[in-house]
Amino acid sequence: MSGWRTIVVEEPTQLSTADGELTLTDLRTGETHQIPLEEIARIVLTSSSGVLSVRLLQELIAANISVIVCDRKHNPSGWLAPISTHEEASGCVIDQAAGPVTARTPCGRRACARR
Repeated sequence: MSGWRTIVVEEPTQLSTADGELTLTDLRTGETHQIPLEEIARIVLTSSSGVLSVRLLQELIAANISVIVCDRKHNPSGWLAPISTHEEASGCVIDQAAGPVTARTPCGRRACARR
């Protein structure tokens, strides 16, 4: 089941997980909030002072949670999304990792069609 909450991190915050919950700790006040991972659909990081780890990102991806990173003007600049839950996207990644994208591969045909 996919979550429904969008978590927006605007303050300097440390993000971690434990026991199936996302823990948000405000680095200025020390205030802590916990949210079950199954309730979260996406996390939007608008603060450049956040602290997170690759392990956290792996757990968010395993829970089918997208992470959106914003620039200094608070515009989305990057997106980390699970690909294993989407058959077409995971197939494209496997094809791209296997060799150069050409018009002969299914992913290459789609990429060339978009150009």
